[in-house]
Amino acid sequence: MANLPKDTSHINLRKIYKNNATENIAQFEKRILQAYDEVLQTYRGKKILIVAHAGTSRPMLHHYFGMNQEQAHYDTSIGNADPYKLTTVKLINPLDRWILSKLQVLIGKVHDAMEGYDVSRACRSIVDYMDELTNWYVRLSRRRFWGNGLTPDKISGYETLHTVLTELDKLLAPFMPFLSESMYQ
Repeated sequence: MANLPKDTSHINLRKIYKNNATENIAQFEKRILQAYDEVLQTYRGKKILIVAHAGTSRPMLHHYFGMNQEQAHYDTSIGNADPYKLTTVKLINPLDRWILSKLQVLIGKVHDAMEGYDVSRACRSIVDYMDELTNWYVRLSRRRFWGNGLTPDKISGYETLHTVLTELDKLLAPFMPFLSESMYQ
Protein backbone atom coordinates (compact mmCIF):
# COMPACT_ATOMS: atom_id res chain seq x y z
CA MET A 1 0.00 0.00 0.00
CA ALA A 2 1.18 3.50 -0.72
CA ASN A 3 2.28 5.64 2.19
CA LEU A 4 -0.70 7.29 3.85
CA PRO A 5 -0.54 11.05 4.25
CA LYS A 6 0.18 11.98 7.87
CA ASP A 7 -0.88 15.62 7.67
CA THR A 8 -4.42 15.33 6.30
CA SER A 9 -7.65 14.45 8.03
CA HIS A 10 -9.04 12.51 5.10
CA ILE A 11 -7.82 9.95 2.62
CA ASN A 12 -8.99 9.37 -0.91
CA LEU A 13 -8.77 5.61 -1.38
CA ARG A 14 -8.95 6.06 -5.17
CA LYS A 15 -5.57 7.81 -5.06
CA ILE A 16 -4.05 5.13 -2.84
CA TYR A 17 -5.21 2.18 -4.88
CA LYS A 18 -5.27 1.98 -8.63
CA ASN A 19 -8.35 0.36 -10.17
CA ASN A 20 -7.46 -3.10 -11.38
CA ALA A 21 -9.96 -4.46 -13.91
CA THR A 22 -8.58 -8.00 -13.57
CA GLU A 23 -9.28 -8.49 -9.86
CA ASN A 24 -12.24 -10.56 -8.72
CA ILE A 25 -14.70 -9.71 -5.93
CA ALA A 26 -12.74 -11.59 -3.25
CA GLN A 27 -9.54 -9.71 -4.13
CA PHE A 28 -11.44 -6.41 -4.12
CA GLU A 29 -12.94 -7.12 -0.69
CA LYS A 30 -9.57 -8.14 0.71
CA ARG A 31 -8.01 -4.93 -0.61
CA ILE A 32 -10.76 -2.76 0.91
CA LEU A 33 -10.49 -4.45 4.32
CA GLN A 34 -6.73 -4.07 4.28
CA ALA A 35 -7.06 -0.36 3.45
CA TYR A 36 -9.63 0.13 6.22
CA ASP A 37 -7.41 -1.64 8.77
CA GLU A 38 -4.46 0.57 7.82
CA VAL A 39 -6.59 3.71 8.08
CA LEU A 40 -7.74 2.60 11.56
CA GLN A 41 -4.15 2.05 12.65
CA THR A 42 -3.01 5.39 11.28
CA TYR A 43 -5.85 7.37 12.84
CA ARG A 44 -6.30 5.34 16.05
CA GLY A 45 -8.28 7.25 18.65
CA LYS A 46 -9.66 9.79 16.17
CA LYS A 47 -13.09 9.96 14.62
CA ILE A 48 -13.12 8.69 11.04
CA LEU A 49 -15.71 9.49 8.41
CA ILE A 50 -15.65 7.19 5.41
CA VAL A 51 -17.69 8.23 2.41
CA ALA A 52 -17.75 5.50 -0.18
CA HIS A 53 -19.76 3.80 -2.85
CA ALA A 54 -21.91 0.98 -1.45
CA GLY A 55 -19.64 -1.62 -3.05
CA THR A 56 -16.74 -0.35 -0.96
CA SER A 57 -18.65 -0.51 2.32
CA ARG A 58 -20.09 -4.00 1.79
CA PRO A 59 -16.94 -5.90 2.79
CA MET A 60 -16.65 -3.72 5.90
CA LEU A 61 -20.27 -4.39 6.87
CA HIS A 62 -19.74 -8.11 6.30
CA HIS A 63 -16.47 -8.30 8.25
CA TYR A 64 -17.05 -5.85 11.12
CA PHE A 65 -20.83 -6.08 11.61
CA GLY A 66 -21.23 -9.78 10.84
CA MET A 67 -23.77 -9.22 8.07
CA ASN A 68 -24.03 -12.01 5.56
CA GLN A 69 -23.12 -11.21 1.95
CA GLU A 70 -26.73 -10.82 0.81
CA GLN A 71 -27.66 -8.58 3.71
CA ALA A 72 -24.59 -6.38 3.19
CA HIS A 73 -25.43 -6.13 -0.50
CA TYR A 74 -29.09 -5.19 -0.20
CA ASP A 75 -28.91 -3.10 2.98
CA THR A 76 -26.57 -0.54 1.40
CA SER A 77 -28.47 0.35 -1.74
CA ILE A 78 -29.06 3.93 -2.86
CA GLY A 79 -32.68 3.71 -1.68
CA ASN A 80 -31.66 3.50 1.97
CA ALA A 81 -28.29 5.22 1.84
CA ASP A 82 -28.45 6.65 5.34
CA PRO A 83 -25.07 7.25 6.92
CA TYR A 84 -23.93 4.60 9.34
CA LYS A 85 -20.97 4.53 11.63
CA LEU A 86 -18.27 1.96 11.19
CA THR A 87 -16.81 0.98 14.53
CA THR A 88 -13.11 1.10 15.22
CA VAL A 89 -13.24 -2.31 16.91
CA LYS A 90 -14.75 -5.55 15.73
CA LEU A 91 -18.10 -6.26 17.35
CA ILE A 92 -17.58 -9.58 19.12
CA ASN A 93 -20.74 -9.88 21.18
CA PRO A 94 -24.07 -10.54 19.42
CA LEU A 95 -25.73 -8.13 21.86
CA ASP A 96 -23.71 -5.25 20.35
CA ARG A 97 -24.88 -6.14 16.87
CA TRP A 98 -28.44 -6.51 18.08
CA ILE A 99 -28.68 -3.13 19.83
CA LEU A 100 -27.00 -1.35 16.89
CA SER A 101 -29.41 -2.94 14.44
CA LYS A 102 -32.34 -1.90 16.67
CA LEU A 103 -30.84 1.61 16.71
CA GLN A 104 -30.90 1.77 12.91
CA VAL A 105 -34.55 0.64 12.92
CA LEU A 106 -35.32 3.31 15.53
CA ILE A 107 -33.66 6.04 13.47
CA GLY A 108 -35.79 5.04 10.49
CA LYS A 109 -39.00 4.98 12.56
CA VAL A 110 -38.34 8.38 14.13
CA HIS A 111 -37.46 9.96 10.78
CA ASP A 112 -40.59 8.50 9.17
CA ALA A 113 -42.78 9.66 12.05
CA MET A 114 -41.33 13.17 12.01
CA GLU A 115 -41.77 13.39 8.24
CA GLY A 116 -45.47 12.72 8.83
CA TYR A 117 -45.61 15.19 11.77
CA ASP A 118 -46.51 12.31 14.09
CA VAL A 119 -44.65 13.29 17.27
CA SER A 120 -46.52 10.76 19.40
CA ARG A 121 -45.38 7.80 17.26
CA ALA A 122 -41.78 9.10 17.26
CA CYS A 123 -41.75 9.44 21.05
CA ARG A 124 -43.28 5.98 21.55
CA SER A 125 -40.56 4.48 19.34
CA ILE A 126 -37.84 6.15 21.42
CA VAL A 127 -39.42 5.00 24.70
CA ASP A 128 -39.70 1.42 23.41
CA TYR A 129 -36.04 1.47 22.34
CA MET A 130 -34.90 2.87 25.68
CA ASP A 131 -36.78 0.02 27.37
CA GLU A 132 -34.86 -2.53 25.26
CA LEU A 133 -31.60 -0.69 25.90
CA THR A 134 -31.90 -0.58 29.66
CA ASN A 135 -33.80 -3.78 30.36
CA TRP A 136 -31.98 -6.04 27.91
CA TYR A 137 -28.71 -4.65 26.58
CA VAL A 138 -27.33 -3.01 29.73
CA ARG A 139 -28.67 -5.72 32.03
CA LEU A 140 -27.21 -8.55 29.94
CA SER A 141 -23.90 -6.68 29.49
CA ARG A 142 -23.27 -5.93 33.17
CA ARG A 143 -20.78 -8.77 33.68
CA ARG A 144 -18.58 -7.71 30.80
CA PHE A 145 -18.78 -4.01 31.77
CA TRP A 146 -17.75 -4.79 35.34
CA GLY A 147 -15.20 -7.49 34.47
CA ASN A 148 -11.52 -7.14 35.25
CA GLY A 149 -9.16 -5.81 32.63
CA LEU A 150 -9.84 -4.10 29.33
CA THR A 151 -10.77 -7.04 27.10
CA PRO A 152 -11.77 -6.66 23.44
CA ASP A 153 -15.33 -7.63 24.41
CA LYS A 154 -15.43 -4.89 27.06
CA ILE A 155 -14.06 -2.30 24.61
CA SER A 156 -16.64 -3.38 22.05
CA GLY A 157 -19.40 -2.98 24.64
CA TYR A 158 -18.22 0.45 25.73
CA GLU A 159 -17.95 1.70 22.15
CA THR A 160 -21.37 0.29 21.30
CA LEU A 161 -22.98 1.91 24.35
CA HIS A 162 -21.30 5.23 23.54
CA THR A 163 -22.57 5.07 19.95
CA VAL A 164 -26.08 4.19 21.06
CA LEU A 165 -26.26 6.97 23.66
CA THR A 166 -24.85 9.56 21.27
CA GLU A 167 -27.29 8.67 18.48
CA LEU A 168 -30.19 8.45 20.93
CA ASP A 169 -29.29 11.90 22.23
CA LYS A 170 -29.42 13.25 18.67
CA LEU A 171 -32.88 11.73 18.21
CA LEU A 172 -34.08 13.35 21.44
CA ALA A 173 -32.86 16.82 20.45
CA PRO A 174 -36.08 17.97 18.71
CA PHE A 175 -38.18 16.94 21.72
CA MET A 176 -35.89 17.96 24.60
CA PRO A 177 -33.35 20.42 23.15
CA PHE A 178 -31.78 21.75 26.35
CA LEU A 179 -31.50 18.41 28.12
CA SER A 180 -30.14 16.61 25.06
CA GLU A 181 -27.57 19.38 24.48
CA SER A 182 -26.45 19.11 28.09
CA MET A 183 -26.15 15.30 27.84
CA TYR A 184 -24.32 15.52 24.49
CA GLN A 185 -21.70 17.87 25.93
